[in-house]
Amino acid sequence: MTCLALHGNQLLLSGGEDGKLCVWDCRSGADSYVLLKMFAIKHSILSISVHEESAKVALTVDSGGYLKAWDL
Repeated sequence: MTCLALHGNQLLLSGGEDGKLCVWDCRSGADSYVLLKMFAIKHSILSISVHEESAKVALTVDSGGYLKAWDL
């Protein structure tokens, strides 16, 4: 895991060295589980930002210098 982004108190997004973006449901506390796993980047994800109001779009920046928009 290379980066995290929290949206409110319900969603946590994690980015990894393998280019995978995961969306976690945090409402269940210690029993959090993955809602989505998406893999479409060849480089490590360095930064994540989630659309503040809707949480329907995330932006990532990877180690190759690319910006990617993810449809959540």
